[in-house]
Order: sequence, then C-alpha cells, then structure tokens
Amino acid sequence: MKKIFFILLVVVLMSSLALPVFGDTPDEGTLNSAALTYFTGVVNKLPANCDYVIYRSGDYMACLVYSYDMTLSAKTFSASSCTRIVYNSRGSGSTGSYSPTISSSDISNFTLTTSDNHILYSSLGFYASVGDTSKDTFTYILWSIVVLVLLFISFKFFRNRRYYINI
Repeated sequence: MKKIFFILLVVVLMSSLALPVFGDTPDEGTLNSAALTYFTGVVNKLPANCDYVIYRSGDYMACLVYSYDMTLSAKTFSASSCTRIVYNSRGSGSTGSYSPTISSSDISNFTLTTSDNHILYSSLGFYASVGDTSKDTFTYILWSIVVLVLLFISFKFFRNRRYYINI
C-alpha cells in the first residue's frame, strides 16, 4: 500500500513540476506534398485573425501551429496558447505500406526559432502562405451586393404597392 501511495506521489509531483513550454526547431528541407495539401485545407477553414505557421519537424512529420495571438519577432514565432496539428506520413503500418496519421494537441507558451535555411509557410512575416483568402473577400462582396439589391427591390415594392393594387 505504501508503494502505491509513493508511486502516486511521484507521478503527481512529476506532472506538477512539468513546464508547459513547448520549444521546437524546424528541420531543413521541403514539406511532404500530401501534408501541405492537408494543411492547406485546414488553413482555409481557420477563422479570421488566426495566424499559423507550417514547418517540417522530422523526416516524415510536418506540423501546423495556429493561434489568435501568434507573433513573429526576429525569426522566432511565439504564442501563449495554440493548437498543434502533426501530420505523420509514416504513422501506422508495416514496412511495405504506411498510412499517414494526424494528431492534434493544445500547447501553452509555444516558441519556434527559425533560420534562413528553413522552408516555412506562415501568415506572418515574409514567408509564403497557403490557402486562398482572396476568394473569401470576393464572396463577401458579392453577397453584400445581392443583399442590397434584394433590399432595394423589396423597399420599392412595398413603397409603391398602392399603384400595383388598383381596385
């Protein structure tokens, strides 16, 4: 019984002393095209004012980190709370055939330090971005015009309806 309490005490102390900081460094090289295609779809669904960074974190892994409070300062991305999605192209399977896996986790105090040799995609800084934001702006403008035309037609109809109904 004492051993169980001692093990529980050690586990509680280890978990309470663990720092909620996540620092990462990207690997050099390009991202897997399947991972980039997947992350492009995710970025297209992100809400407005949500910044992201996509980077390669291993030979077969790529990461997307997004947050509302992400900043870029001197080639260091940082965020106080964010979500990290990992695309592992060799996630499960045997030697001959692998199936990609995707995992997601919430991270507090994220930092990512980069250099000029790393290929990144981000909505911040001078890095290339993925997704199509111009389509969204055009769609909003088009729907605004349609609503204004419908309001104009309905206003004219109700204002001049006495001329249409002549008994």
